Amino acid sequence: MRRRHMLGEHEKTLCGWGLTTGELSQMMRMDNRYVNCKRCLDKMMELPEPLNSKKASRGNPVNG
Repeated sequence: MRRRHMLGEHEKTLCGWGLTTGELSQMMRMDNRYVNCKRCLDKMMELPEPLNSKKASRGNPVNG
């Protein structure tokens, strides 16, 4: 099974692997819940809470 990484900075994954242009565009669209790389998950847990949380929802907070 292939490891799914989390996007880091400077065209690299959070655990330090370099990315091609295609991989970079795919990771920008991917949701963080699919990440299964142990090193990326460990580093994600060390991040401050706002960066660690899910993307902001677009729905109305009253209606869900």
